[in-house]
Amino acid sequence: MRTNPNSASAHLYLAELLADSGRLDEAIIHYRQALKLDNNFAKAREHLAVALTRKGETEEAIELYHEVLRIDPDNSAAHANLGGTLALRGNLDEAIKHYQEALRLDPKDGNAYFNLAGALARHGEIQAAIRNYEETVRIDPNHAEAHFNLGNALAGQGNLEGAIAHYQKAVQTNPDFAEAHHNLGRVLAAQGRLDKAVDHFRRAVEIRPDFAEARVSLSQALAEQGKTDEAMKQNQEAFRILQSRSAGAGPR
Repeated sequence: MRTNPNSASAHLYLAELLADSGRLDEAIIHYRQALKLDNNFAKAREHLAVALTRKGETEEAIELYHEVLRIDPDNSAAHANLGGTLALRGNLDEAIKHYQEALRLDPKDGNAYFNLAGALARHGEIQAAIRNYEETVRIDPNHAEAHFNLGNALAGQGNLEGAIAHYQKAVQTNPDFAEAHHNLGRVLAAQGRLDKAVDHFRRAVEIRPDFAEARVSLSQALAEQGKTDEAMKQNQEAFRILQSRSAGAGPR
């Protein structure tokens, strides 16, 4: 594609196409050229920060987000994206502040609630995380990851029925969500509902044949059902997968 070398908007347009196709290094060159032509081009600066974050170059990305917010302090997307970049660096206190500011500016941003919940959970604020996951699924009832994370948080508090409801919603929304099938199976097994648990463990390993942890759970449930031969086979396959995984990791 030919680009007008003197048009900041043209460089931005090309950068967006390149970023969408995963060609981040090339995209970054064009974002930078757009800013060279128009240093006040906030959108180019913000999207350059997003691309840099995707590449793991978070320090420069954070500086760029701060520059965007100095120009436009009410940019909710920039606050949310800055929160995400700060969270990647483990700066949860600052990340939480920016997620909260993003939500003050745009209270209907379901992804900001989701990411805030994740940061709060990592910060140890489980009840606050639960409230924000609940808000996420209120805004977006089909947010499978939010249902899954909410199920995990509720299971951790011993609220098994609540966890089951959200795991079920996660697998209804995304039938190929292996981790949700596995965790749903674990909670059902804890309630003694082994037949249903086995169904979900089987589904998890059908989706992800290398899911060793689900095979271990399936093996344990089958053993409780007295199906010792199949339980042994699943356990042996899990052990083989874990050995292969360990060998692939190489020496530390």
